[in-house]
Amino acid sequence: MDGPLLKQVAFRPGGYLSNFGDLVRVMKRISLALSSILLTSATALAQLNPVWCSIDLSVAQAGHVVIRRVAEMGEASGIADRTERHQPIVLAVYETLKRESVSRLPLVIGYDLWQQLDSEKVLCSTCAAHTHRLLVTIRPMQDHPSSVTDLDGDSAFNVSGDLRVLPTGEAILQAAREEVRWCPGVVDEKEHFSWGPSETSMSGTRFHGYTVDVPVDERQENLAHQVLDSERVPG
Repeated sequence: MDGPLLKQVAFRPGGYLSNFGDLVRVMKRISLALSSILLTSATALAQLNPVWCSIDLSVAQAGHVVIRRVAEMGEASGIADRTERHQPIVLAVYETLKRESVSRLPLVIGYDLWQQLDSEKVLCSTCAAHTHRLLVTIRPMQDHPSSVTDLDGDSAFNVSGDLRVLPTGEAILQAAREEVRWCPGVVDEKEHFSWGPSETSMSGTRFHGYTVDVPVDERQENLAHQVLDSERVPG
């Protein structure tokens, strides 16, 4: 696979392809080239293959990205250990990274995010975490967040679109800001690329063995070349 695969494909400002069909074909070629590496080395990891959405993809697919803290909480409904658990909240917005600015934003926290925020004590009105800054992404036409990151918590972590581990809230926030500059618009939910697990991919990190979903852009071609170069056997 010599030369840049994307050299004849036009990019929008910021690096995203203007023709998604062309991009899909390019990424399929990359996937085929990588398949012998990723699928073979993933055999031992196949039973433990959770999927992680990178912060870059969460931001790219969001219509609204803000930094905020919990200002008000409504009455939770549903049983705490059941999937129908919901928690209405109102967030006081510190900064809007994407979309128009608002000072207050009402949302509904679904079961998965409720579990996360409850375990992090963000929903505990008498706990210090209740005043932490939250990085929140919301997809278009939704009243519930797609992701919430406690930027001031000790357990903040994520992964970037170029598969870098982001170990702190500040690193995650910086990646989110960069993604908004890279892609100020909204990327369709189907427009992403999944990096499958391998023995070497993100080895030594908590994401080893994960499938990581990332935005489809020129960074993925660069990663593909790096993987192929590292696995190429000298003639």
